[in-house]
This record gives sequence, C-alpha cells and structure tokens, in this order.
Amino acid sequence: MDGKRTSKNQENKGNLRTVEFSRAYEPGINTSRISPTSLLILASGHDRITPTDLTFKDYEKALEPKKLVIIPGESLAYL
Repeated sequence: MDGKRTSKNQENKGNLRTVEFSRAYEPGINTSRISPTSLLILASGHDRITPTDLTFKDYEKALEPKKLVIIPGESLAYL
C-alpha cells in the first residue's frame, strides 16, 4: 500500500492524472456571481487539491450571505 488509509476500505492516493485534473480545477471562478443565493463553503484544513489559502480568497470574493466551515483533515472526498 502506497496511499494513506482514510478508512478501513479506502486509500487516499494521488497520481499524475489527479495532478493534471487539479491544475484545470478552478472552483472559485464564479464565487462573486452567486449572491444573493446563500453560499456555504466546506473545506478541509489540509487539502492538497484545493489549498486552504485559495478557499479563503474565494470566500473573500463572495458576497453575503456566506459561511465558511473548515473541517479538520486532508480531504473531503471520503465524507
């Protein structure tokens, strides 16, 4: 096993395809356009795909009403 265990049956593995997809990933591109719809951003504290500093920048761009929740851990993929 070369990945970190996240539960009994799952491994958290990355590969070159994951890196390729993550470079094209722009989650906050429309953040400022969501208002007046409520926005809830859930982020992990140590996510490798969407770093927390990018999440903070996107949260700052969003208009009210908005809420940011940081969940401890590496990834939200296994919640």
